[in-house]
Amino acid sequence: MLARWQAVCLERITRQDNATVRRIGISSGGGDGTNTGGRRPSGSDVMGTTSRRQTGAGDAAAAGSRRQTGAGEVGVSRPGTAAAPGKKEGRPPSPEKKGKGGEEKKGGDKGRPGSPTKGGAGGGAVGTSVYPPPLQRTVGAHMTTKEAQEAEELAMQLLQVPRLSGCAEVLSHYSVKAVARVLHTYMRVDAVKGPAACAKLLECMSPLMAIKFLYPMYDVPLPLLPPEQRRLLLGACRPELLRVLSSLQSKVNEASLKRSRQMRVLLQCFAAHSVVTSAQLAVILRYLRFEQDRCTATVSLWSRVLNREFMYDAWQVLTNNEQRSIKYRLGPWHVWMTLARPQGLHFYIDMTDTEQKDIAKEVLKMAVKATTAAKASGGIMRGGHLLNLRGNGSAMSIPEDDKMWMMVESSYQSIEFDYAPSTEQVRAAD
Repeated sequence: MLARWQAVCLERITRQDNATVRRIGISSGGGDGTNTGGRRPSGSDVMGTTSRRQTGAGDAAAAGSRRQTGAGEVGVSRPGTAAAPGKKEGRPPSPEKKGKGGEEKKGGDKGRPGSPTKGGAGGGAVGTSVYPPPLQRTVGAHMTTKEAQEAEELAMQLLQVPRLSGCAEVLSHYSVKAVARVLHTYMRVDAVKGPAACAKLLECMSPLMAIKFLYPMYDVPLPLLPPEQRRLLLGACRPELLRVLSSLQSKVNEASLKRSRQMRVLLQCFAAHSVVTSAQLAVILRYLRFEQDRCTATVSLWSRVLNREFMYDAWQVLTNNEQRSIKYRLGPWHVWMTLARPQGLHFYIDMTDTEQKDIAKEVLKMAVKATTAAKASGGIMRGGHLLNLRGNGSAMSIPEDDKMWMMVESSYQSIEFDYAPSTEQVRAAD
């Protein structure tokens, strides 16, 4: 029902006459990088009384066809289908294998105790439980189950706005991440009308915000939307709008590159004549706004920190993407030896890299030791110390015991997990 109603509302958004489309201009103002505020576009009631008169028989037919095809799930692979995640369309499920005595065998190694269990907790792109490598992820498409539900709610709220001019006011209260996920939801629900509706919404935004969803930006290292969805958006936008946004994108990237170079020179000169504590480094990182500048500051001041044993506190100020970039520039093993404790940190480890594999072995042994000690005292947390554990992008469950490292080393080329926070970190968060 959710997918049907979204598709019908998207059709209402996209049904406008040519005169209305020509009257919609590019808003100015806003665009400070935190929201999509801007001037309301002139013109038209997209979802008002005029559109409601036009959507009578067409909406009923569209809803009827979707009712016949059974598109009731949000994570459908294309409009009008209800293919389950992990199954290919048009191919019947494979018959279950028979074991000895005629018993059915389900899931292969799932029945053996101690074997890794794949699948399970959903996350990543909606409709699949497999995470791609970090550099191939996008903010809009790869979400946890809870984040996907929140994106659905925001998308439904936006569809209830009766006028396109009202959408501009609603979008001004959304963060960049939320807008990206809403656009992804619309294009996933309806591959035909979704891009057209998203193109109308882009015209409601500040131009400084709209370019982040269409073009590669220097200050946004990872794209907000997948490449195929950006191509659909570019094809759905008006040519005159694209000309303005393309010119603006080149100017913004030029200004960002100039600012980044100046900041790099300033930080390197400061590092050459000064020393800082880890607390002062944390203050500097909180002051800097862009990811490129924060990574440059950490790399430049890394060797100038006096109390290296407290570098762990400054490290937690950085995001996961920033931490990954700094590990690449300084070396994973060097960073790990400086931090020396995993509590509350996120890990993505390429098992084909020798340094990262050694780090994985150290961290997993620490987790097994902590879990064993907690079991002995009767205070083990549910799920152990390795949270959101994934191998080769798929969720898995492996007992945290002496055999864990042997199973991980022999079965996976990459692992990803969040190490459980310490008791002090949990109390500080509360």
